[in-house]
Amino acid sequence: MRLLPYKILLFLFTLVFVTFYLSGNVLAEPTTETLPHKTDFLTFPYCVNNPVGGSYCGTTWYARASASQRSGYRSALKSSTKNYTHVYLSVTSSNAGHNFYTNPSGFHAILKETVDDGIKPVVWLTSDSGTWKDKPIADIQNDIKNLIQYTSGGVSVDSMVNSYEIGLEANEYWTQAEVNSIANFLDNLTTKPLAMHQTPGRWDYCKGQAWCDYMILQYGFGKTEDQIKTMTTNAINDLGKPVVAGEYNSDETVSGYEQISIRLGNAALTRCAAGFGNGATPGNVIWPSCSGSNTPTPTLRITPTSAPTLVQNQPPFAHNITVTTSQNTQVYIQLTFDDPDGPGPYTYTITQQPVNGTLTGTDNDRYYTPETGFTGTDTFKWKVRDGLADSNIATVTINIAVKPGDANGDGKVNIADYAIWLTNYNKNLSGPTFGDFNSNGKIDGIDFIIWLKNYTG
Repeated sequence: MRLLPYKILLFLFTLVFVTFYLSGNVLAEPTTETLPHKTDFLTFPYCVNNPVGGSYCGTTWYARASASQRSGYRSALKSSTKNYTHVYLSVTSSNAGHNFYTNPSGFHAILKETVDDGIKPVVWLTSDSGTWKDKPIADIQNDIKNLIQYTSGGVSVDSMVNSYEIGLEANEYWTQAEVNSIANFLDNLTTKPLAMHQTPGRWDYCKGQAWCDYMILQYGFGKTEDQIKTMTTNAINDLGKPVVAGEYNSDETVSGYEQISIRLGNAALTRCAAGFGNGATPGNVIWPSCSGSNTPTPTLRITPTSAPTLVQNQPPFAHNITVTTSQNTQVYIQLTFDDPDGPGPYTYTITQQPVNGTLTGTDNDRYYTPETGFTGTDTFKWKVRDGLADSNIATVTINIAVKPGDANGDGKVNIADYAIWLTNYNKNLSGPTFGDFNSNGKIDGIDFIIWLKNYTG
């Protein structure tokens, strides 16, 4: 009888401890049902033939495509020539113009169609639309909770998710401590595996973190097969966790680019990558049977006399770029470069700002906004550093055209422009100032349609 109070105290202590542990601590989640990834969200050929445009099939654009187009994409993923098993879905995207944090029912429907089609959705908890960049962490946590716990027909969003990816190049806008706070919160809401994604060549936010179950590694574009092998090896050896070969090739509109992706993805698979997200051959996946056999790619080359010499680093080559936008209209600009030997991480520097507009954004994602009413040409200059050497200085040229339908050049499309069109209707005059908005030298009904489509009031 004298032991009874002790047993009661021990039981209560254990109960309190377990409750505290489960509510405030995170455990590594098994990745058996998640890995290996088998998909391509950047160079998939179905996107080229998609009527709404190449990019609409990828991670950011999938939600913008019609139901029939999404169905075609899923069928192409599962085709006998692909046998891909996963799809990457972003919750929000500034380029695609969707934000499912405020529309969980819409995201629920997108998830359900992929799951019903036998495809595993990897959900990217993205913040590239800016909705999270300056938000308090508590508000971000609340957004996540409301999204993944949304339930319809007795089925929750979380129950359909295969795994979650925290952010998109998360180190661009969150510190390690902020990522940990968000991820630990999520890990206490779900039993699904969590992954990390950072800027090219980085994986430090995942290292040593109990919440991080695997890494989606971004290599940066323009890498060789040997560089892909080396980076995969380094990441796996440093993390001690599965590494999915993430991004290594871009521009799905270019013929032959998918084959480049497959070759690079296969190179990563030889170094025990836990699948691929940017194209490869599913039959070449050897993870996890290769665990423990990962060895670094040699960093020395042998001359004909067998004397080892260090490889000379080559600086990146930055591309000159030209883009076009309309008056008073912001335009997105992706800074691109070639760098066959890395090593990264890459840092971008604007060496000369534009004169007639403002530049925002980070790294290779930039946005140019022309000054109000400005038309003509503006430029800015930039360079990139691969961690060892600077590139050449490249120039971005922005052509700012008069807004279609704006005859008087005031930056608006309104009744005053209609009056100019009407005055000159059926005349052989050339140029927008006369109402010839398609510049074919004839002012006709087509010009009226252009004015109507761009009417701003």
